[in-house]
Amino acid sequence: MHKDEGLRHVVEDWFAAVAHGDARYLDTHMSSDPDLCLVGSDPEEMLHGKAAHDFMKREAMAMKDMCSISIKDCEAYSDGDYGWAFAMPEIELLPDHKTVTPRWSGVFHRENGDWKLVQLHSSFGIANDQMLGEEVSRKLH
Repeated sequence: MHKDEGLRHVVEDWFAAVAHGDARYLDTHMSSDPDLCLVGSDPEEMLHGKAAHDFMKREAMAMKDMCSISIKDCEAYSDGDYGWAFAMPEIELLPDHKTVTPRWSGVFHRENGDWKLVQLHSSFGIANDQMLGEEVSRKLH
């Protein structure tokens, strides 16, 4: 396992493509395998295969010129033809300038020399005491 700067650039460019509505970039770096998996922050965002592929493309096209994205942190690693990455994108939604910072991770597989996303997970951190209640949270620590 080693840090992979090339894969890190793929991830950073992924977010730039989303901000610009460039679904073609996603096609280049998203697997068409039926086992492609998307787990998003919305309870309904657990999609596989073509449904996941189509959703991510529609989302990218819908975001065109509606946000700006900067990456607060991004790390990528690989081992052979498998790679994984973690990012903390800061997304500013326009025109009201609301900012959100989801946690993002992806698993990639090298197909014909290109890194292809095979699994994506995006979520928003919620404190344990808010999610589980203070009593349970205290027992966990």
